[in-house]
Amino acid sequence: MGHKNFSWVDWQLFHRFRLVLIISLIGLVSPSVGFAVGEELYPNRCVQSSLLGATKSYNCFFAVQRITLYSYSGKFSADSPEESRQNKLLWLNSEAKARCLADPKDYISCNSNYVAYGLLNHHLVSTTYNMGRYEANGGYRNERTDQNPNYWVTYPGPISAQALCPTPKNWFLLASPTSDGLPGVCACPISSGTCDTPPPAPPKHPKDPPNTCPSTPNPIAIGTGHKWLIEQDITSHYLAMGLDFQRYYSSARYQDLAHIGTAWTHTYAANIQPYTSDLVKITRPDGREYVFGLSAGKWIADADITDTLTELKSGTSRIGWLYTVNSTGVDETYNATGQLLQIENRAGLAQTLTYNDLNQLTQVTNSLGQSLYFNYDVANHISQIINPAGASTSYGYDATGNLTSVTYPDGKTKTYHYGADTAEAANIASTPSAGVSYESSLTGITDENGTRIASYRYDAEGRAYDEEHAPDLALGIHHYRLDYNMGVNDVPISTVVTDPRGTSRVYNFTTVLDVVKSTGQSQPAGSGCAASAAAITYDSNGNVASRTDFAGHQTTYQYDLTRNLETSRTEGLTATGVATTATRTITTTWHATWHLPLVITEYNGATATGTALKQTTHVYDTKGNLTSVKETDPARTLNRTTTITYTYSTELPSLVLSKVVNGSRTDVADTTTYTYYPHNAACVPSTKPSITNPITGTPPDNLGCRGQLKTVTNALGHTITYDRYNHHGQVEQTTDANGVITTNSYDARQRLTSRSTSSANTGTQTTHLSYDDAGQITQLKMPDNSVLNYFYDAAHRLTDVQDTLGNTVHYTLDAAGNRIAESTTDPQGNLANTITRSFDALNRLKTVTGVE
Repeated sequence: MGHKNFSWVDWQLFHRFRLVLIISLIGLVSPSVGFAVGEELYPNRCVQSSLLGATKSYNCFFAVQRITLYSYSGKFSADSPEESRQNKLLWLNSEAKARCLADPKDYISCNSNYVAYGLLNHHLVSTTYNMGRYEANGGYRNERTDQNPNYWVTYPGPISAQALCPTPKNWFLLASPTSDGLPGVCACPISSGTCDTPPPAPPKHPKDPPNTCPSTPNPIAIGTGHKWLIEQDITSHYLAMGLDFQRYYSSARYQDLAHIGTAWTHTYAANIQPYTSDLVKITRPDGREYVFGLSAGKWIADADITDTLTELKSGTSRIGWLYTVNSTGVDETYNATGQLLQIENRAGLAQTLTYNDLNQLTQVTNSLGQSLYFNYDVANHISQIINPAGASTSYGYDATGNLTSVTYPDGKTKTYHYGADTAEAANIASTPSAGVSYESSLTGITDENGTRIASYRYDAEGRAYDEEHAPDLALGIHHYRLDYNMGVNDVPISTVVTDPRGTSRVYNFTTVLDVVKSTGQSQPAGSGCAASAAAITYDSNGNVASRTDFAGHQTTYQYDLTRNLETSRTEGLTATGVATTATRTITTTWHATWHLPLVITEYNGATATGTALKQTTHVYDTKGNLTSVKETDPARTLNRTTTITYTYSTELPSLVLSKVVNGSRTDVADTTTYTYYPHNAACVPSTKPSITNPITGTPPDNLGCRGQLKTVTNALGHTITYDRYNHHGQVEQTTDANGVITTNSYDARQRLTSRSTSSANTGTQTTHLSYDDAGQITQLKMPDNSVLNYFYDAAHRLTDVQDTLGNTVHYTLDAAGNRIAESTTDPQGNLANTITRSFDALNRLKTVTGVE
């Protein structure tokens, strides 16, 4: 969203570590003056100013530094001490310096030889200057600015930055930012009665992934108004730890810490940022942020975080970190400064990350030897990613650092629009609230066909409140409007969402451990049902404690709160929690180490007593692979038992070698066996011409078969052989048990373009698929040369299908995408058939007229 001036992590640190100092400074304050200070790093800054009166007590916290820099690439603002500390601004280059001198205002001193530690490095650095640098071991040396910018610290010199205090008039700036990089301080006389508690915090960046909170389809988080988006740029088809690349956008972010544009992060952007000796911030690939604190020798996060953090030491020195995602069993290894080095799954398959001297990610390599390569532009943005086939995906940026385009391996480009563009003025509020910026607010997307596919609009508070597909058609396609009801400190209370057909629903929210969570929603009356509501409650860890659906059926949940794993659920209760004849209880016991279920048991009634209806038992090997699952029905007269057992590859431990299904009959065994290509196999060359990797300068070897299926043999002994794969791990050729050969071809975007089957009896039969630039199928050509042509509107909705003879089916769609009419015409345009449909307020089919 358009951001305000306080970082989520700053405020979390502030509330978590505020303290009261009782001090006595001769000539400055009385012997018992209380101060609430924002961070322990610099506890005395609150009293380093002669502005303090001799008889007043103050609440204090560190001021926000709003620092605006002009560079050859445009303007950038930093909005918090936390943001400015985690990046380093070195020497302004000549072009940036000229812009600064032309409009100095309250910006950094343009003529200073040095700027203070803690300010932003958005590549306003001239590599022709030397700067002082403090080493991690305490040493000091001069070095060129292009050597290792992550270690640059201060060399005393003047700065000038505007320090922002909260809006209540009694807060004032107590101390300005100084050349040692310390932030300014805001203070408020306690006697004023308006600041006895810390200033109100803004809405926090959600810790949960954005799609765990209710969202509109396009999507916007309904509780917070954050616009979010996930884009898949590179897809692998490997069975063993493939190489994918996703981008994650959130309008709640306003930094470019992943080097792929402001407010975007990506698959390999996770990092750990130490604040103090006992406090660190974890940033996940999708931009979520967690804070871990050291307590009794262990690193602990909020109770809703199930991941674990371990500090790696050599003696007493920190040498790195191990972060475990317990839900998947994935281990991430980081160096001492928090840079991601390796991602390893339970089976021991890994991805290794490589960086250059500028700490730019240059390569990711998996256990099979396949790699992604990264290039950067002069502004330190990722400009190009080379996939294992040697093809590139390229990225473009505007002057403010926004990601504006992605060009795919087929040369087609998707474009992103932001509030920084004056052409997007209609999508942002003309008079934003204080501190709101739309520079990085995503306002629209133009697809590879050059068609504006979506628009997003933002209110004065920076919240996305309106979205629409194909806006140029002005038909309200997929148009959703959100009206927010916020409480004190902008805490979400409820949001009214109006869908494309004009139906409104109310969503209600609560906040648990700083995460906005839905407490339920209303539902309008529909065909055959009255208006109703659903409800959700939570326990103290943020786990769902109960759900009540629109029909009044309730389900309750219990958990192991030390791991937030569900241990029991009871379904089929009334809205007040009373058991019925339909009530059943399901219990789960879990593996002691992994988040994997051991035994799941179902019972009749509201308690786990009596004879179980069904029990499922799981067994795992030392890698966490499922080796057997046994299902029994004890309640039946004939206790029926089914057992499925698995064996795994020792070379690639996550790959199944055999699957054996044994039911109640002892005379029958259903066995399927699998073989795989070795992890270091020399693969059959792909049929697709090899592309020279622009980074390595050589055509990449085809490694696409490594770790992939080679044969599958069923219980009857019939075998399918996978003869050839392309660089992405897609099957190019198979031979079945009857000798039929199937050959697949793909385009540069890995889309199937043809499939041929060849046999001695039928010869070769080929089906072809064609696509438009946006990836929509435009034609399907059958082996007999008959075709089906497909047509779409600007919202990517199918509107017409036409066959070889010219017979056409036309679909009329409402704003929600429902087919409200369907007409069939012959080649001469004569109407042959018509179908009409109506839908109720819940978007359910209500009536059909005509012959389907």
